[in-house]
Amino acid sequence: MDQNYRRIFDAVCDGLIITVLETGRVVEVNPAACAQHGCTRDEFIGHQLSFFIHPTSQKAFNEYTLSFQSNPELAVRLLHTCLKGEPFYAEWRGNTIEYLGRSCFLGIVRDVTQETPLDPKPSQRVDTRKHEQDTLLRISHTLASTLDLQPGLILDQLREIFAYTRGGFFMVEDSTLVTLALRGTPRLEQSPPLQIQLQSKETLDILLNGRRPIRIANLSGENPQALFFRSLLEGGFAELGEGMRSCIWVPLAVKTRLIGGLGFAHKELDYFTPHHAALAQSVANQVAITMVNTELYE
Repeated sequence: MDQNYRRIFDAVCDGLIITVLETGRVVEVNPAACAQHGCTRDEFIGHQLSFFIHPTSQKAFNEYTLSFQSNPELAVRLLHTCLKGEPFYAEWRGNTIEYLGRSCFLGIVRDVTQETPLDPKPSQRVDTRKHEQDTLLRISHTLASTLDLQPGLILDQLREIFAYTRGGFFMVEDSTLVTLALRGTPRLEQSPPLQIQLQSKETLDILLNGRRPIRIANLSGENPQALFFRSLLEGGFAELGEGMRSCIWVPLAVKTRLIGGLGFAHKELDYFTPHHAALAQSVANQVAITMVNTELYE
């Protein structure tokens, strides 16, 4: 960055964040953005931008990133995480730029917490959110530190923030769903990977689900999604569903390509909440990019 532009960039009072459009990773920030999020420039750069968006605002953020290019004047208000403080509300505006020879997104982040005050939270809830943020940061570091994907470790870390009964990390290989890691089923964890043939493009489309999580409150119900997942389990993963009453599927995808998914089940009905889905989706977004980068490297 030219020194004159650098001085202007650093002097702006609003947060400025530059991310690569293709990967979503942060490549540059100004001091204001670092102060807003309670971290240094080195701690910021290299992370997925979605990591700094609070789980409750992930859906709105995803919708915004799909819309801003066609409407540069579009603004959105999101809840952000702060690594060394309370969450804060920020108004986002952005546009596409060329930076270091790549197509990038320049986001302008204005703290509007005083205009949108946060609701008082019991101390226990604050502690829970801090634990979630710390865990998400550890997962992000795990993914950023190596090209050697560790599916089991990711499942273990996610279990710290929502106590699923059974979990699985799945990869799509030649229209086959393959287990890379399982938790909650000791016998299967030690057995060769399970495989199930995905019969049609429609099956892949259902699992992709527009890159959105699928929550099923009653796995024994008669709604189409429950019927679909029961048929999938019976097709090759029957033991994973035994005794389970609710589940959530989080696709691992880049653009319209389904790479795999994270699947979790619980013995209680309607266990998984939208907040659980947002937490898992924020991890899935980073995992998918890591898997693609590993594939390209290999």
